[in-house]
Amino acid sequence: MYKFTYLFIVDKRMDFWPAMQASHAVVKNDYFGFTMFLLLMALIDILGALCCIVGVFVAQTNSGTRVAVTGAGPFVFRVPAMEEALSRRFHPDAIAEACTAQIRPRHSHPPH
Repeated sequence: MYKFTYLFIVDKRMDFWPAMQASHAVVKNDYFGFTMFLLLMALIDILGALCCIVGVFVAQTNSGTRVAVTGAGPFVFRVPAMEEALSRRFHPDAIAEACTAQIRPRHSHPPH
């Protein structure tokens, strides 16, 4: 309800209490819409935070290529299939090919 207070203080150079009243005047015209806006923004914030939790780290060293994944389990783990694929060809497509190769069935039987 008083989300715009700091904007009135900075932009309009209002004192604190008049800025609070001005913020309330803006919001009171559409409480429902403003509440839905705040809930949507909270959801977007949560989704953004979740995207930052999982990370993939790739390092190309003298001893080979290393791939580590963090946040997708209880600890950091390496992905040998991706390491092998990147050792052969250090390109993002190599990881995609390694992932799809693991998904494809090894024994292809014709449909009955």
